[in-house]
Amino acid sequence: MYFDRTDENTPSAATPFTYQLNTGDLDIQYHFPVGNRQNILLDGGFRFMKDKTNSISLNPENRTIPLSSGFVQDEIGLVPDKLKLILGSKIENNVFTGNEMQPSARLALTPRKRQTLWVAISRAVRTPSRFDEDVVTAQGVRLTPQGFQSEKVLAYELGYRVRPLNTFLLCFATFYNQYKDLRSLNAYPGSATPVIISNGQNAETSGFEFSANYQAQPWWRLRCGYTFFNKNIYAANSAVLPVSASFEGVDPANQAMFQSIMALPKNVSLDITGRFVDGLHSTPPIPSVPAYISFDVRLALIIKHLEIAVVGQNLSEYQHIETGVYEIPRSIYAKIIYRY
Repeated sequence: MYFDRTDENTPSAATPFTYQLNTGDLDIQYHFPVGNRQNILLDGGFRFMKDKTNSISLNPENRTIPLSSGFVQDEIGLVPDKLKLILGSKIENNVFTGNEMQPSARLALTPRKRQTLWVAISRAVRTPSRFDEDVVTAQGVRLTPQGFQSEKVLAYELGYRVRPLNTFLLCFATFYNQYKDLRSLNAYPGSATPVIISNGQNAETSGFEFSANYQAQPWWRLRCGYTFFNKNIYAANSAVLPVSASFEGVDPANQAMFQSIMALPKNVSLDITGRFVDGLHSTPPIPSVPAYISFDVRLALIIKHLEIAVVGQNLSEYQHIETGVYEIPRSIYAKIIYRY
């Protein structure tokens, strides 16, 4: 269980926007075997959210949002140590769309001890938030007169993992996703507001991911990865405004990562992470963003239960843009952790 409190205060030339959110969450899991070839996992949870704002763009201004969920998973050993089938489903109940079902199935084949091949299919949803369902104009007219549905995706995945050496691991995965009912801006002539928020877009995405892990020395580990992502967003009806695709689909096509993790003498660790992110190509009014390269460094000293760390982020330049027009600055901070 956990409790979280968030306070946001955004300055403005007119009225500053304030947003306060209290979240309480309880989750319980129960895991048990059935015979020699099955393992069952049961999960139940309840989350209680209560927010408070001063925004005239949300109606109601304050809202209580309960969320209950359940999950069941069955891991079945079809062929011992060779072939495994995992079936599961998550069920959620929310205040905006009611019950949502999210099933999944995964099949994993291990022909040899150092190789694994898997295939998976799953359905997931993004349930509406306050900023989908409760947005109104300055005159109090709701921007979702037709209601807002959950955004849905059907995801397919195929992957292969191999360890050619004891110190070297390779992993490759490819994916294809089908999206329905994505958020859109629709023309709504003859009403108090000519533009509304709706679920008028569909999409297809595909790509692949590659990662490698190399234990160069007992005290030094190297990791790298690359992701290619392709997308196609299209309108499901003629009311969708062309700018909708840019609002929902500005993503980098290429991303790469490299990481060095070193456990140095005297309980000192040094981690260096570098990354490349491709440019974001969009159409006005959404701004395009150039590609960038950046890296982070973490130096830490561990003394029994105490960890003292200094972290530098985005060190390659003074500041850079990752999305929109806001620049992310170079930053350095210290952190102390005590574990007991």
